[in-house]
Amino acid sequence: MIIFFYGQDSYRSKKSLNDLKNNYQKTLDPNGDNIIYIDGEKITEKDFRDNIKNSSLFSNKRLIIIYSLFKNKKTTIFNQILNTLKEIESNSDHTLVFYEDNKISEKKHYKELFNYLKKQKYSQEFKILSEKGKLIFIKKELDKYNKKITNSAANFLLKSFSEDTWLLANELKKISFSINNEIIDLESVKAISLEIFSEDIFSLIDAISAKNHQKSLELLEKQYLAGLSSEFLLTMLIRQFKILIQVKESLQNKMDEKNKASELKLHPFVVKKAVVSNKKFNKNELLNILNKLIRIDYKNKSGKSDLNTELLLFVSSI
Repeated sequence: MIIFFYGQDSYRSKKSLNDLKNNYQKTLDPNGDNIIYIDGEKITEKDFRDNIKNSSLFSNKRLIIIYSLFKNKKTTIFNQILNTLKEIESNSDHTLVFYEDNKISEKKHYKELFNYLKKQKYSQEFKILSEKGKLIFIKKELDKYNKKITNSAANFLLKSFSEDTWLLANELKKISFSINNEIIDLESVKAISLEIFSEDIFSLIDAISAKNHQKSLELLEKQYLAGLSSEFLLTMLIRQFKILIQVKESLQNKMDEKNKASELKLHPFVVKKAVVSNKKFNKNELLNILNKLIRIDYKNKSGKSDLNTELLLFVSSI
């Protein structure tokens, strides 16, 4: 079986991938001994064939997950992998999952493989949700916590999160565990405002910029004690440093603060805080920090590191 998960909404694609892994472990492989993770960005065609054709001593049915294949720099590997897939597509007991957590640009050297994967029965593209799709997403997420939400509260959340499903899902979880009422109304959402969390994140960014490692670690620990996951914290840090870069560029264009918020589709509070934090970084520093965070994110999604440890090392080393 060949499965292809791709698209810009990495929250929903990662959730589908995790659901697939959990179901595989539950039904076939409780210890996860036959789940193979492959770094598609670095794999060779020989490595690919070896992983597909070799079988475990205890099970012929392996779950093989190939991350970020379309970032591979070897232009010839795509046709080689396509030929291998065609060879084994009808006689392999393995489940092959090709996972891309972003939009794939059109390039000639992998177009044939990309089209082949797209046509697979279990191929799924996770596009950025429309406003209607996000409202449905909010209601489905809240069903997990036995909560419902008013339209005004849902619309307030949509305006606060733009296109970031990770943040939206985590904010819904935080709100659900913070109130006792079954119905989440606008007042409840405002009382547990994202702005409060953003204040803490900007405090963490300020501590990082000042190279105050002790303060950075204390603020990170504060977020853990508040019940926030490492994945959420990493997503927020990546988001905030992207915002700092956007605001840095808008400052160079001498755009006023009101227009910045509108043009960048950000909450005015976030822009105001970003303007202050920006004074402590030059653009190269921001880009270097963002690249470090993106590498941490990649290592985590590839199962190559412990995210808690990586975040502790990150705030200690900047």
